[in-house]
Amino acid sequence: MSTATRARALHPANGVLAARLACVQALYAMDVAAMTLAAAHAEFNAGRLGALDETPGPPPIEPDTDHFRSVLEAILRDQDQIDALAAAVLAANWRIERLDALARAILRAGIGELLSQHHAPAAQVISDYLEIAKAFYNDPEPGFINAALDRAAHQLRASDPSLR
Repeated sequence: MSTATRARALHPANGVLAARLACVQALYAMDVAAMTLAAAHAEFNAGRLGALDETPGPPPIEPDTDHFRSVLEAILRDQDQIDALAAAVLAANWRIERLDALARAILRAGIGELLSQHHAPAAQVISDYLEIAKAFYNDPEPGFINAALDRAAHQLRASDPSLR
């Protein structure tokens, strides 16, 4: 199955997963096409972010607008802290800049949400971003992203007792 086919087959089952996908898409576009936050919001409002499923059947669930906005804005606000945490969980010879733009977007979105959305269960956040990674990649990228997000969640819980 091609990457495009797998990505289209990601059928967000809930509005939060769709919002997470939209965040990844927005971060990717901001990285490779220098899209602004305002343009990302406009793309989201036009329905061009968060839904990739073109397969027959029920339409995908609409992205949770509040979740998209709060997570994306937190990621942009805290990007230096997110990138520092990413650097701490990546292998010694890897930097976030060495990752391809999509892997970087997924990792930033996942770490950003773990950092900013304390009410969200870390296991669910990691699981959803892993599903997004699987929609775009074959191995080893999903495993790499899963491991990095898991290490980030452990580091965040270790540094903030309220996250345990």
